[in-house]
Amino acid sequence: MLKDGPLNTLLIRLGILVLRLIAPSSIIYTLFRLSHLLNFASYDTYKNNNTFGPPYVLLPDIYLALEAAFYLLFALPRSYILNRAAPAPSPLKTAQERREVLERTWDATPEPRRYLEGYFCGLSVKVLRSEDVRDWLRWRLWGVFSKRKEAGHGDDGGDDGGGDVVVDEDEVNDYLSYTEEVLGHRFREGRSGRSFMAVTHEPVVFVHRPLLWYVLFIGSADTLACVMLWMYGFRFYRPSRWTFFKSFPLRPVVLLSSNSAPSETFTYWMLPHTSKDPKHQPVMFVHGVGVGLHFYLPFLRALLPHCRAHGIGIICLEVNQVCSRITNALPAPLQIVAEINQILEYHGWQHRRPVLLTHSYGSVIASHLLYDIGSREKFGPLIFADPVCFSFHPPDVAFNFLRRKPKSASEWQLWYFASMDPDVGRCMTRRFRWQESSLWRQGVEGRGKKYREAGRVTVLLSGKDIITDVETTGAYLTRSRGKDGGSDGKWYRQSMAERMDGKWKERKWTGKEGLEVVYLPGLNHAEIFEEERERALLVEIVKTYSLPA
Repeated sequence: MLKDGPLNTLLIRLGILVLRLIAPSSIIYTLFRLSHLLNFASYDTYKNNNTFGPPYVLLPDIYLALEAAFYLLFALPRSYILNRAAPAPSPLKTAQERREVLERTWDATPEPRRYLEGYFCGLSVKVLRSEDVRDWLRWRLWGVFSKRKEAGHGDDGGDDGGGDVVVDEDEVNDYLSYTEEVLGHRFREGRSGRSFMAVTHEPVVFVHRPLLWYVLFIGSADTLACVMLWMYGFRFYRPSRWTFFKSFPLRPVVLLSSNSAPSETFTYWMLPHTSKDPKHQPVMFVHGVGVGLHFYLPFLRALLPHCRAHGIGIICLEVNQVCSRITNALPAPLQIVAEINQILEYHGWQHRRPVLLTHSYGSVIASHLLYDIGSREKFGPLIFADPVCFSFHPPDVAFNFLRRKPKSASEWQLWYFASMDPDVGRCMTRRFRWQESSLWRQGVEGRGKKYREAGRVTVLLSGKDIITDVETTGAYLTRSRGKDGGSDGKWYRQSMAERMDGKWKERKWTGKEGLEVVYLPGLNHAEIFEEERERALLVEIVKTYSLPA
């Protein structure tokens, strides 16, 4: 992330402005030049005066014409494809499951009123009406979303994602009463006329990227990453050579590689696991939103001596849908899990219990794997760097990533280069389901007891993270299980001082506990991979987990 400051803010905004001006400038310039070509009355004059000059003078014309065509003939039509209706979610099947999720939601929330107000974009709970909250509950627990005429939003055709799901209104009323009890507030009947934030059913908002961005920046970064990983000893695996045409910028490595992957969706780089010691565990790494593995090269380079010395293998999974590329949509969670299992089995890692290391959006993939009973048994220790999976049930991540108006340099960087990317936007809206992507503390804290050393978990939180609410996430993951407000109590009933006890920030990582949370003060999102000291700590954690005593 860029360091916040006036100069960086000015530079990033100027850079964004230049990139955004390329498309309209190209269209205007191309139309102007075409008007000369089509001006038959004076064509001979232009030809005789050599208006267009020697061939090399036409290069800017050709480039700007390509930019104009790229926007008009590809980007504009594709915006309709990106905004296709979201696939129906997998609803919670029983009332018991829905009740459990709702109770977990409120128990993981220190400030319930602020939580609900966040979903309604800051609207006070005193203004909300009972039907507003009922709609929110139907969406949260059944996946049913409707825009109501009486809410002042018109009608979008009724149910927009719930499919044939049948909602038990008595159950909804029961959950409404429970919510009122938690908030200590009784809602008045009717509607407020305001809708809540349900990004899966709202238009995919994005900012067009010029052809120059894809070819020069993304293509170059990917090519450099491929060369460096090959030099590090990694091998590239691709589904089939036909996938060369399914992603842009085009990747020559797809044609050059002879290694076929069992997955239909994912490409990956692999450092073979050569250790014969059954206690030596390989590593699977899943990156976050960005430009792919290029950003993580310093980390992988720092980890390489350990891997070579002990024969530790690494699989770096590429999620191209969040790599600023033009590609197909991310498949459903069940298919993601199935394909990753196929990769593990293809390389004989299913019994190796590999260390699962994820960064940012990669924690969503980890959530899918841990929800699947068969998959969770195949993985050993877990490492979450800047995870978002523990923060999906509150509205903070959705608001910060998709709705916040940027002010600082890092926020502008996040906004343009991640949030407003067309394919990333689709992945975070149309292809996103909070229930299937959220990971609760209960999903990780018991692994240490069940699997002992193979079940250890480390969560690394950056103190100045601009995406997640680190204070709440850290306090939630480290809450006491005592009778005076632990997991058996109600977090939101405690005083603010008790809720947000900051002692967890002072704890040092030992590598011996079941669940450890490491606080990294002064770091922004993703800077753990940029700062040498914190990167060295992450490398040490991977070393410890891959070589259990």
